[in-house]
Amino acid sequence: MSLLGYALIGFFIMLMFHFALNPKGDDRLGLLSLFYVSGAIIGWAMHSYETGLVFSIILSFLLW
Repeated sequence: MSLLGYALIGFFIMLMFHFALNPKGDDRLGLLSLFYVSGAIIGWAMHSYETGLVFSIILSFLLW
């Protein structure tokens, strides 16, 4: 998976979480974006964006 693919999948997952769970404020969307950026950094460091995507999805489920 390329960085563009990671960004598109992450963007659609963030939108799905944001509209489905309907948070009270926009601070949750910023926090969720931070999770996906950290997942991209981890994926870049491990040379596997799939690992970073799984990490960011699990982190967003645990800390939501």
